[in-house]
Amino acid sequence: MTTAEQNFVRYWSVARKKWSWGQKFMIAVKNFAIPFVVLVHLTNFFIIGDLTYAFISFKHLLEFCINLIVVSLISGFAYGFYHWNSNERQYWKFIKKSSQNG
Repeated sequence: MTTAEQNFVRYWSVARKKWSWGQKFMIAVKNFAIPFVVLVHLTNFFIIGDLTYAFISFKHLLEFCINLIVVSLISGFAYGFYHWNSNERQYWKFIKKSSQNG
């Protein structure tokens, strides 16, 4: 195994025991869900011109919050599953490679 592979195995051996779904969920919400929902709502209002309600209204705020919750749940869990599975797959590949080399 190379030193990079050994470093990853050491890192993931510790990180998998301290795994936090809440932390991964918040990373996904902060980095994807909030910007995505804001961009969609601003595009819908200013570029497409959907004027079914005033820009600042309770109805619009409610729709924004519902969309944010749905996108947050989907992206948060998707990011967590992807991150966990890709690291686990790589970890076990390196462990297998290490055991075959002796």
